[in-house]
Amino acid sequence: RPTGGQGWFLNTRRQIFADRRVREALGYAFDFEWTNKSLFFGLYERTQSFFQNSPMFAQGAPTPEELALLAPWRDELPPETFGPAVRAPVSDGSGRDRDNLTKASRLLKEAGCRLDGTTLLLPGGEPFRFEILSSTPTFERVVTGFRNNLARLGITCEFRLVDPAQYQARSNAYDYDVITLRMPIAPTPGPEIRDFWSSAAAGQPGSNNMSGIRSAAIDALVESVVNAPTRDEMHIAARALDRALRAGFYWVPHWFKASHSIAMWDVFDRPASKPDYGFRPELHWWFDAQKANRIGVE
Repeated sequence: RPTGGQGWFLNTRRQIFADRRVREALGYAFDFEWTNKSLFFGLYERTQSFFQNSPMFAQGAPTPEELALLAPWRDELPPETFGPAVRAPVSDGSGRDRDNLTKASRLLKEAGCRLDGTTLLLPGGEPFRFEILSSTPTFERVVTGFRNNLARLGITCEFRLVDPAQYQARSNAYDYDVITLRMPIAPTPGPEIRDFWSSAAAGQPGSNNMSGIRSAAIDALVESVVNAPTRDEMHIAARALDRALRAGFYWVPHWFKASHSIAMWDVFDRPASKPDYGFRPELHWWFDAQKANRIGVE
């Protein structure tokens, strides 16, 4: 089933994240390969898509049907939208991949940033600094590796831990630079996705448009998904939308797990084929007396 998309969402309402090249550069500073190996025992895969693990996940070059939806917006959308779908950078797993950091530095320079000693200055001359807002202290260990690489670029990143009430108030008011969010996506996306990506939601307090995306092109693509007359057309529209979102670099994508980990007592049986969308042992499994007798369970 779709895993949705989880990541650090960059608040484009803040001037420091207004330039797409700056947002792309930050993605090169997150070493997922090192994080997965060092902190997660290699259990995760890198999130690439807002529709990860589903037929709506855009991969490779766009199909003619996807291009038909994207073509009217060629002047507004980034050129990467029309080529192979944007994918997150892959590192050497060292935690400080020099090639990726060099690419980040080049993008930041193109965006008008410059180094003053070891401090990166924004085009306006002020130091480049931001904070990641969180209500979960365990997330700081993940931020640490990201923060260290940002420091190598001259960027100051702080982990701001607040209590749940303050976190909710600040997220509702978009009072943050960067925030962590997981976007759950249903197998059949409906009007709820307007809350994630529409221009109207960007100005509505308490919406899930955490990056503040305001784009007529993305608005139109969202409506193509919501109003698709068939499932195939919905998948096509979602893949086109996925391409446009990923080319905007509105987030630094995290990770996902495409399977469920379970502890099992061998007294149950289950269907040979599991349901496509859902995992509910209490609905689909049953007690098997023969198995139980074999291990001495009454």
